[in-house]
Amino acid sequence: MENKITALKIDSFKVNSRLEMSNLLVQFICILKKIKLSKMEILVLGYFMVEGYNQITKEYIIDSKLLANKQSLANTLTTFRKNGILIMEKFTEVLAPDYRYPITEKINLNITLDNS
Repeated sequence: MENKITALKIDSFKVNSRLEMSNLLVQFICILKKIKLSKMEILVLGYFMVEGYNQITKEYIIDSKLLANKQSLANTLTTFRKNGILIMEKFTEVLAPDYRYPITEKINLNITLDNS
């Protein structure tokens, strides 16, 4: 039986900011990994991808009222841990490698859908 590969090319998709780009990237990753996140969790994860997962970004998320309080942030981080988005490396909690892509001017996605 012959393997046929179909190529689908979608021309450049314009986004307005690095945050919007990271949110779109998170949505693609979550769909492919079958992870369900709320819109707010996607937005928070996008901030971590753009600004880095650190105390300053956590404080910004609270100070900017993106999340209501520290408990909301704690609940969101627990969801990330349960889904393997936050992991431990050398005794430090970090974003998993799939979420550490540099958010540059352009990102090229190459996705293979396999039904074999």
